[in-house]
Amino acid sequence: MENKKAIQEWLEALRSGNYNKGTGSLKHTIHDLDGMHDFTTYCCLGVLCEVQNIQSSIDKSTNAIYFESETEFLPKPLAEKLNISNRLAFIKPIYIKDHFYNDIVEINDSEVFNFIEIADIIEEQFKLNNIKPYGKPNT
Repeated sequence: MENKKAIQEWLEALRSGNYNKGTGSLKHTIHDLDGMHDFTTYCCLGVLCEVQNIQSSIDKSTNAIYFESETEFLPKPLAEKLNISNRLAFIKPIYIKDHFYNDIVEINDSEVFNFIEIADIIEEQFKLNNIKPYGKPNT
């Protein structure tokens, strides 16, 4: 899949309201005591994994969900598919809301931004810098 199309689908998913934002892992499921009302949260990169249909599995002891054996980083096969060298960044370092962020995971895990704001940040970075993920110039 072409980078631009994959990124657009990801941004649409982040803005859709279909994903609960979480921190610390790509995807995490919280089970209630009766097992009837599970609640799943995602890092913004976990949403990308979902949109790209990356195979997932669950660790029953921690409820962490693995995408291609990863719980915190963009899976290597997906990074390679999208021609991404840094599996955390997606953006250039940015100063926003009185704080400096080195990568998209820091923005996600700061709990300051919702998914719509994160999608806006990603989109703005691509437009302003005319870049592909991780600062690779468009050719």
